[in-house]
Amino acid sequence: MSRLTRRDALRLVGALSVGGLAGCADGSSSGADDRPTTGDHTLGPFDRAMAEFMDDHTIPGGVLAVAKDGAVVHERGYGYRDADRTDPMVPDTQLRIASLSKVFTRAAVRTLVRQDRLALAQPVFPLLGLDPLPGESFNTRLDGITVRHLLDHRGGWDREASYDPLFVQLDIALERGWDQPPAPREIARYMLSEPLQFGPGESVAYSNFGYMVLALVVEELTGTDYQSYLDRELFDPHGISDIEPGRSLPADRPDRETWYFDEMACRNTVKVQPLELVRCPDGGFHQEATIGAGEHIATARSLLRFMRAYWLNGRPREGDQQIWSFNGTLPGTFSMAFQHTDGVDVAVIFNQRGYDPNYLAARRRLLDALDAVERWPV
Repeated sequence: MSRLTRRDALRLVGALSVGGLAGCADGSSSGADDRPTTGDHTLGPFDRAMAEFMDDHTIPGGVLAVAKDGAVVHERGYGYRDADRTDPMVPDTQLRIASLSKVFTRAAVRTLVRQDRLALAQPVFPLLGLDPLPGESFNTRLDGITVRHLLDHRGGWDREASYDPLFVQLDIALERGWDQPPAPREIARYMLSEPLQFGPGESVAYSNFGYMVLALVVEELTGTDYQSYLDRELFDPHGISDIEPGRSLPADRPDRETWYFDEMACRNTVKVQPLELVRCPDGGFHQEATIGAGEHIATARSLLRFMRAYWLNGRPREGDQQIWSFNGTLPGTFSMAFQHTDGVDVAVIFNQRGYDPNYLAARRRLLDALDAVERWPV
């Protein structure tokens, strides 16, 4: 098979993989009247908002935490956290947060900028010093991609017009003859010879790969792995202990992590077995390679602690007169966080995303609940 044909096939499969990762609802859920709830019950409007949204989208389980002026005033689990729907979701359950991980990358990069160890205008790939894979050549257009471009999703890659390399790891491994999915540095080396879909800075296209590259920049500058840097600089100083890297396979996950409800079948990426189908959340993609873009699991409370220290744009938090929100989704999960001008922070994570998680509907329900609160607990 020629190189062109193999790459064209990879792009086609990549597009199908990204589309196929939309997941599906399994058509059954507990109703709002009999769904178990656990945790502190102080703000009824939020309970109603969660029950209604989970019913509308047949979502088995979720966690919600609400803070006012830095104090947690509402923290609950809703529905179920296990495959058999017998174990109630509890507030300290860990769940995948998908693209919410990007806010940590933003904060890490901006921390390095404040420390004068990195500049937003700095070209990224000369800093990393990566070599193309054997037999490939370097695309010199990549030399024009800066840190700011990656933060703003202006690097030049458009997954809609091409593919998302973080979710075609199986195809990359098969093309290169590897017996395991590529690690982040190998994905980056693979992309050194790939074309851009637009010139750096000329357009905007959401890029998971760009944030993975930013995580590699953090590692290059600090001489440590990405998670260790997050722990030392962002998490430990604020007492955050429940945000950690997620794992692709159920057997490797901590006991506190939820089951992910998505029965859609994907090719086995983790074991590089294209003819073997697995549940998409359990090996259909290699989560360990999504550093910087979607790697983490977290509790809702741990997200609130981070949000009290940082805005969701990655800058240190001062005052309350800003509004920020961020969403994340992967097969079997859907997360949302927002910061409001009146000092209210909200974090919610579900263990199913369904065909259409409808971010705007979820945020609207939670904002309506916020408006319905007549008196906040002291």
